[in-house]
Amino acid sequence: MALSKLYSTEYGTVAQYWKITEIKFLLNNTRTVELSGYASEEARLSLSKPIKVFNFIIPESEFPDNLSISDVYAWIKTQSEFSFDCSDC
Repeated sequence: MALSKLYSTEYGTVAQYWKITEIKFLLNNTRTVELSGYASEEARLSLSKPIKVFNFIIPESEFPDNLSISDVYAWIKTQSEFSFDCSDC
């Protein structure tokens, strides 16, 4: 699962394939999510480094301990830092 959205980076490149690359459960009952952007799915599959990374903090009040990846992607789409008007790819 991943998200598809065009995003122009500060380097003049465009990331269009977004994948959750890390989720951490912290002792203070928050979760951090790293969302990495790549030029394409092929770039990610060939182990290229992401060209843009967003980090989100999800308060415990918004997700229980058994959150699913699809729930996290849906939550990311609602965040103002990286609002999505896209489809899952």
